Amino acid sequence: MKPQSDKVLMRAVQRGDEQAFAELLERHVDALYSYAMRLTASQSFAEDLVQETWLVVWTKTSTYDFRKSALTTWLHRVLYNKFIDATRKKKFATEPLDSNNEPTAPRQNLTTDMAWLNKELSRLPESQRAAILLAHAQGFGNKDIAQIMHTSVRAVESLLARARRTLRSLYEQEATTNDE
Repeated sequence: MKPQSDKVLMRAVQRGDEQAFAELLERHVDALYSYAMRLTASQSFAEDLVQETWLVVWTKTSTYDFRKSALTTWLHRVLYNKFIDATRKKKFATEPLDSNNEPTAPRQNLTTDMAWLNKELSRLPESQRAAILLAHAQGFGNKDIAQIMHTSVRAVESLLARARRTLRSLYEQEATTNDE
């Protein structure tokens, strides 16, 4: 049996179909959790964001318009909005995934590079971090990122450029420090 499309499943969810909801959740929960985890660097905060996102999917399903965006774009926008709301309320500061907060040793392998990147991503401003994660970790294009973040494509391009420039500068600073 051919799997149903997100559009068909979402229409079923809009009619109150719990099985369709469960299938959508299973299909998209990992991508949302991955995005939330990299946004927050906090397992409990990421889990809360994902749970709140799925609560919106179930309770406010009528707010999704098939003509305006793909379901994955809408899901990421809901999660991003929940993240922004929570950070405004709690003034939540993300912590680097490297919990000992010590300088990273010279990068010798991909695992070390990823640990460095996760640590440095947490230092970027929220909007730059969100944009770069949506582009590189989640694979969205600039137009979809603009929809998710409620901004223009030009603003997304600027956020991405600033984030990349900052990360490149941090990388070069660390390389210079490690060479000394």
